[in-house]
Amino acid sequence: HTLTLIQRNADDGGEVRRLARAQERELRNWLYNPEGTGKDEDDEPETLAEAVKRAAAEVEDKHGVPLEVVVVGDCPLDDKLGAQMQAAR
Repeated sequence: HTLTLIQRNADDGGEVRRLARAQERELRNWLYNPEGTGKDEDDEPETLAEAVKRAAAEVEDKHGVPLEVVVVGDCPLDDKLGAQMQAAR
C-alpha cells in the first residue's frame, strides 16, 4: 500500500518523506508496544507521553515537518494535562 503511494508521488519529495515518517511511526509502534495490549491507535491516549507522540504525528502529517519526541518519564493523562495538550495544539 505505502510503496504504491510512494511510487505515485515519487516526484513530490515532501509527500514521500511524510509517508516514510508515517510508516516509521507504525513500525516503531509495532516493534516497541507489546502485542496483545488491546490498545488501538483510535483509542484516546492514557498517558502524557502517548498524547505528545500523537500530537507530534499529527503535526508531521499536516505540515510535512519531521519531529522527534523524547520522553523521560511519564504520567497518566488527567483532565488538567489533557487541557494543556489541547491548548498546545
